[in-house]
Amino acid sequence: MIDTPRMSKAASLPIGGKRNEAILFEGCKLERENEALRKDAERYRWLRDKVDADAYYEIGIILDTCKPDEIDAAIDAVKLAEHLDNQQMIVDMLNEERMMQEVEAKLKEKNNG
Repeated sequence: MIDTPRMSKAASLPIGGKRNEAILFEGCKLERENEALRKDAERYRWLRDKVDADAYYEIGIILDTCKPDEIDAAIDAVKLAEHLDNQQMIVDMLNEERMMQEVEAKLKEKNNG
């Protein structure tokens, strides 16, 4: 059996009843998770195939055609852009915080000096 991070607790148990139960329990959890992910994917594909290009445009996705692979690629690109925008916003906030700390330190030095 392949030892995955989720199965590591079960795999660390002695061979026998409790280990088998733990492995079965983890397997059932993974099956439920897999089923939920499959349903999400089915819903997404159904919606993707039903929506016209105008609806995608409303959320920032501009399409030349409505081929499923192109829609997926466009969605991935918009998600990546949002992620990068969020990362840049965090960097900007950290830089601003660092600058504020530097100003506060200089003011402290000036007041103590």
